Amino acid sequence: HSRKRDEVETPAPPPPLNPKETPVICREYLHKPSMTITDPLARSGPGSSDHVDIMGNHELMTDIMLIAAGRHDEVGERIGSNIRDIASYLDLTGKEDEGQLSRE
Repeated sequence: HSRKRDEVETPAPPPPLNPKETPVICREYLHKPSMTITDPLARSGPGSSDHVDIMGNHELMTDIMLIAAGRHDEVGERIGSNIRDIASYLDLTGKEDEGQLSRE
């Protein structure tokens, strides 16, 4: 069927949790703590993925530098946990209870 000339197609609204539709890479880092006496600020070492310690994780820093250098294609998705199963319980419809865990 034909459309009138003055009709304008309304674009779909942006996703509520990523309105600018920024590309996202899901990448998990294994927690590999180590003890180091020479660098007490390293806390759990260069392989730590524990909470704030992750900022000292050498693999994460390498990935950040690759992305900053425009080489983001070298940083792929890597998931080893059950985060996808957990995420399947989230309601991302944009309704009032957006982002809440489903209790059903």
